[in-house]
Amino acid sequence: MTGSNRSTVERVLRMGPGGPEPVRPSDVDEYGPMKIHPTLLPDGTVVFDD
Repeated sequence: MTGSNRSTVERVLRMGPGGPEPVRPSDVDEYGPMKIHPTLLPDGTVVFDD
């Protein structure tokens, strides 16, 4: 098989000796998901947001 596979993990469940660990302050995402594709308007215009 050629090529490579990549994935991005947004959330990880940490397991400790007593079960799952609670949420840490560093786990909060203040910015939300990033936009990958430009916006396509109903009239067919492509808008590239900066």
